[in-house]
Amino acid sequence: MKKQTITSENTLSANQVAALLETDSSNHYQHISLPSGISKQPLASKDGYKTTNDAPCPFSQLLVGKTLESTTALQQSTHVTQELSFGAPQLDLRLNKGELAQNTIHTFNPKHWRDQKSALTCAFLLAKRAQNQQTKPTPIFCFLTEEQNHLYEELIDELSKLNIEAQNLIIITSKHTDDQLWAIEETMHKVNGALIVAHFNLLQNIAAQRLKFIAQSQSCPCLLVCNHKIEGPNHAHSNWTISQREPSKEESLKITIQQSPPSPQEDPLQGILEWQANNHRFKFSNLEAGLKTPTLH
Repeated sequence: MKKQTITSENTLSANQVAALLETDSSNHYQHISLPSGISKQPLASKDGYKTTNDAPCPFSQLLVGKTLESTTALQQSTHVTQELSFGAPQLDLRLNKGELAQNTIHTFNPKHWRDQKSALTCAFLLAKRAQNQQTKPTPIFCFLTEEQNHLYEELIDELSKLNIEAQNLIIITSKHTDDQLWAIEETMHKVNGALIVAHFNLLQNIAAQRLKFIAQSQSCPCLLVCNHKIEGPNHAHSNWTISQREPSKEESLKITIQQSPPSPQEDPLQGILEWQANNHRFKFSNLEAGLKTPTLH
């Protein structure tokens, strides 16, 4: 007789899964480390049946219970703008209306391997500007896999230099991409308008399509740093290539940013972005033949 799987052997209670989550809180940020395979671990509902719909997810409980006062209260008091902006008129005015729509995904591709931190920081700062426009700021949820731990450490070190208050920053790390995608989707489902920043070495086309659909339905800006461009149909609303420039002692972040052209006939928008920490905005300079044209402010 073939051995049948006993449901109780594969069922974890909500408290058991909650115990697996490791949290590291400090005065500046909160770090949640997800156990391996959490996206495939079943949860037990109140009546004892294995389900993923009836039982509250401990990860979601952690987000709502410990980090946010109330999802309902947050949605009522948070002002969500229709578009993101860099805060640099020379760049924002050159973008088509709706090009930085908030309820969709945008990708930031490092030009070289060494540019990963710059691309992640640029995405994070854009999310920070959106956070500043909210009447009651939602946390910025930053998702990384364990292989990018060095980016996590460097990002924390950079916060003070960028004049960023990180009390509302939550960094969530996982061992595998599947768990990372699960956590992103859970966050967007539970926190309407959540500010999502995530780093991927390679994001599959179907995963990008899923994230876009949820971002649109939940009004979530989803800023994705991808080392490699997504193959197949382009689901991102805008695409940017980031490379690091050597900053001076006075400059906290200085990068070259290039927009991928929507059609082969159009030249990509390209220039230099410099973060102005005191004003929480970017300064944009045109880049032509390697020369910089000063901005008006």
